[in-house]
Parts: sequence; structure tokens; C-alpha cells
Amino acid sequence: RALEAFQAAIAANPEFAAAYLGRARARLALDAKADILPDLDLALEKDPNHGEAYQVYAQYLLDQGETQAALEKLRQAEQLMPGSPLVYLYQAQIYLALGEGEAALEAARKANELDQTLLDSYRVRAQAAAANGEAREALEAVEVFLTYEENDPSAWLVYGQALYASEQYSETVEALTQAIQLEKNLPQAYRYRGLALIELEQGQKAVNDLFVALQADSQSFQLNLDFGRALLTANRLGDALGQFNRAENLAESDAEQAQVHYWRAQTLEKVGNLPAAVKEWKA
Repeated sequence: RALEAFQAAIAANPEFAAAYLGRARARLALDAKADILPDLDLALEKDPNHGEAYQVYAQYLLDQGETQAALEKLRQAEQLMPGSPLVYLYQAQIYLALGEGEAALEAARKANELDQTLLDSYRVRAQAAAANGEAREALEAVEVFLTYEENDPSAWLVYGQALYASEQYSETVEALTQAIQLEKNLPQAYRYRGLALIELEQGQKAVNDLFVALQADSQSFQLNLDFGRALLTANRLGDALGQFNRAENLAESDAEQAQVHYWRAQTLEKVGNLPAAVKEWKA
């Protein structure tokens, strides 16, 4: 019905920019894969100073993975809508996608400060805080979000990551189990649950989780190393040694090589091969 109303508005006045923006939103609400760029372009053609259209344009481009283009549209929105919390919220999302954690956290804090009723600002602030190692802030923000929205798997993932950083391992497992129940395709949830299970010395369960995470990115040095740690915790020592060898082949820095030597040394000690373990410790 909303779509029909916006189409009627366009028919009544083809120069009314807001109607094209409204139609774009309605189409997207009906079909998350809808191509709404023609309507967004028409909205800006009819009114080049329509800040909200730039804002929606940026969010759409971000969802398509076009982060740089999204950031450019958002800069135009910011000029036209100074002080808009949504502008800062989308900025935070874009900076997170670009891996610019500090900028993301600054923008998320600004969005949250400008509108404390904007629920998504708590989720994005938690994600940005977690990316910056600010576990306490991440916990506080995501707990607010989950109070009102219990069925968001990405929020449960952030909650689990923050709990893990706070060394609350049993609670980490609970939070990430909830995330996985809501969304099976969350490799990071399996990874962090596996890491927490390692700390809880539940080795085989950790192996199972980290195996799932590894399937999503088999060439990741860190995931291969984590999988080796799980095998070590499960006392599957031969498998662990083989896995650490695979991780070594993926190491790209001295620091990563050192991690391989560290865990391989511990495994060799458990095997009882002390001369080889000494060599690894020295390395």
C-alpha cells in the first residue's frame, strides 16, 4: 500500500523528489535485493539538496559492499544534514567495513550521543568498541541493544566476543550458542566459541567449532593456528603437530612464526620429545 501511495504521488507531481525516495524505500522493504538506484538518482535529480536521499543512497551502497562510494554519498549527506545521528551511524558502519576501527568508534559514539533512542547505534558502537579492544564499552552497549532486540545474531556475536575479551568463558559459550541458533552461517561465532572452549579445556568441542570456522577461510593463518590449539587441548597431539606445520606455511611475519614455535614446543613437550621442544623454544 505504501508503494501504491508513492506511485500515486509521483503521478500527481513527477517533480516531487521525496516521492521517489519513498518509492525506493518501499521497494527495498518488499525485496531486499531490489535495485533502487534509479529512484534514488531521480530523487537527487529532482532535488540535489535532499540530504535524506544521500543518506539512503549511502546505506544502499554500503549494503552492496561499495564502501568508498557509500562514504562519498554520506559526506554529501553530512553537509546537508549536520548533526544527524543517522549520518554518524552509517559513517561508523562504513568505517567498520573499511577496517578503520578508531574512526568507526568515534562516529558510533557521536551517533549514540546525539540520539540515545537510536537502537542501532548501540549495536554498531559495540561492534566498533570490540574492534578497538574496548571490551567493557562493547559489553555495556550491546547489553542495551539486546534488552530491546533479542533476535539479532550479529549482536549476540559481538556480545560473545566482548565476553571472551573479558575472560568470561562460560558466558561466552552461552552468548555465541544463541548467535548460532539464530544464524548458522556465522564463522566468527564458531571461532570465538571454540576459543572459549579451549580455555574451558573442552578440547573436542573446541575442535568441532574451529573446524567449522576454518572451512570459511582455510587460508587464514590465525584460524589454522587456533585449530591446532584445539587439537592440542583435545590431546590429539599428532594431529596438532601436523596442524601447526600447516599454520607455519601460512605465516607471513616473525611474530606469526613465533606463535607457531610456541605452540609446537608445548605439543612436543606433551609428546615427550624434549630435545625437539627445546629447539622450538629457542626458535
